Amino acid sequence: MSKAIVVCAAMIVLALCAAGTYAGEATDTGAAETTPTGEGTATTETPAESSEPTYRGDESAAIPLYRRAERAYEERNYEEAVRLLQQAYAAHEHPYLVYNMGQAQRNARNYEEAITAYRQYLQLVPREELINETYISIGECLLGLGRREEANEAFQHYLNLERQGDYAGHARRAVESGESPAEQDRRDPAQVHEARQLCDRADTLWAQEQYEEAALLFLQGYEHMPEMHELLYNAALAYLDGERWGDAARTFSRYVRTPGADHDAWAFLGESYAEECGVIDAIRAYERYLELEPQGTYADQAREYVNEFMPGEWSDPSVDFQPTHGEVERARTEFVTAREHYDASRYREALEGLQRAYRIIPGRALVFNMGRCHFRLNEWQESLTHYERALQRGDEGEYAYAHIEAAECLLELNRPAEAARHLQAYRDRAATDDLPEEETNMERVRDLQQRVGDRAGTGGSEHTSGTD
Repeated sequence: MSKAIVVCAAMIVLALCAAGTYAGEATDTGAAETTPTGEGTATTETPAESSEPTYRGDESAAIPLYRRAERAYEERNYEEAVRLLQQAYAAHEHPYLVYNMGQAQRNARNYEEAITAYRQYLQLVPREELINETYISIGECLLGLGRREEANEAFQHYLNLERQGDYAGHARRAVESGESPAEQDRRDPAQVHEARQLCDRADTLWAQEQYEEAALLFLQGYEHMPEMHELLYNAALAYLDGERWGDAARTFSRYVRTPGADHDAWAFLGESYAEECGVIDAIRAYERYLELEPQGTYADQAREYVNEFMPGEWSDPSVDFQPTHGEVERARTEFVTAREHYDASRYREALEGLQRAYRIIPGRALVFNMGRCHFRLNEWQESLTHYERALQRGDEGEYAYAHIEAAECLLELNRPAEAARHLQAYRDRAATDDLPEEETNMERVRDLQQRVGDRAGTGGSEHTSGTD
């Protein structure tokens, strides 16, 4: 039985004890502290001998949930442990269930949630039954959040209660150094040296554009120094630069849960999901970024993606558009396959796949790409229709390219005046925005404007306003 989670299932049959509750136990590295009782197990008593107070709820309903939470905790599935403990507490309001929620949240590095649980526990438990090590746990979480002054207060509170306690030395060193007791005990100078060497090699590989190798070394360094969250961030960025979208998404997902995570990581997480066609996850990541950085560097990119979907029936506020996970996966598979067909010049097959994906998730990107397929098939009117739908909201961004191909469709349909308007719209947008591949695209704009001018007998001179 893990000694880092209190044996609170034994609410009547077993007497709860304070052993095995120190916050440094059973961390991600598997480190454990020795407690006064050695194993941290509860002492068996008969119901008659138990001095446990009676708590509201059904104890028998809570015990199976606690046992499942304990197994999840031992398997380091902390989120599941929290969920089960919450259910157990709803059935039987025992304060040690709340304490264990704090333990699981702390090990999951959800420090704010852990602190909330620990403080709730302090309010619920009688003073004579209080686990004093709770203040050590709170202090560690506060250090993880970079709130050293508050952490020192928590460690000092423990020292006031346990001047000669088992963790008094840890608490004093934490106050002096600003490092949590768990980190002090875990840190090995040889490991620190090795981690730094790994990071130096990773930096070199990153500069040489060997992104996957760099990411793996950053992750190895992070294993040695898990308090150095920027190593996890660097690994994710290296994966992103190497276009390893799935690895980038998984690593950014880990990083954004660390204390003090750079808000930009949410935008990069959104980008990683988007490249993997994980539409719903990308939207959630971008929305979180916009909550944190509404005027941030990547705010426009985030808003553009969030607004990706075309106006339609489901965009009406009265319509609940909530595709299931299975539907999202089917749409993603169709899109990925369509992209492969397109790259292989099998445009009809690509178009059919995009149409199937659109019936599941009517996204703007799908409309744009259907326009590209029709264009490659010389289906000018169909291509024009899709390009103009992709442009109809006015926030072109990366879709500004549709103006160029729409203009060519219109020239093929012998409608030069309308083509000229699309070309001018692209030039106007390029004058104010940094568009993808703008220099190359502008050359095509000039060629098309020449064709428009030839049709009108002006040599293109009347359609050359704007900034290149």
